[in-house]
Amino acid sequence: MLNPSLGATYEITPKLHVGIDSWLRGEYPRNPPPSKRTFGLGPQAYAGPAVMTNFGKLWWAVGAYVRVTEPSHHLQIGEPYGPFYVRSMIGYDL
Repeated sequence: MLNPSLGATYEITPKLHVGIDSWLRGEYPRNPPPSKRTFGLGPQAYAGPAVMTNFGKLWWAVGAYVRVTEPSHHLQIGEPYGPFYVRSMIGYDL
């Protein structure tokens, strides 16, 4: 499995950070290897803007992504990796 991510942020204020974020996912099964490479095995890459707000010990980050690989692919039933993806995380500094 290959699952790297890359991003960059800019601190507007200590409470607000904006940035660009991306990630990729590809699976490479070997036991047994597939007879052909399918869309669901990837690799598929996504990129988009991200925002993080800081409320002291509590923080919240959200990113909205668009698939940048195979953008014209129309999903079939059961396939992963739709055209859009949204990620949201809430954290607490201990």
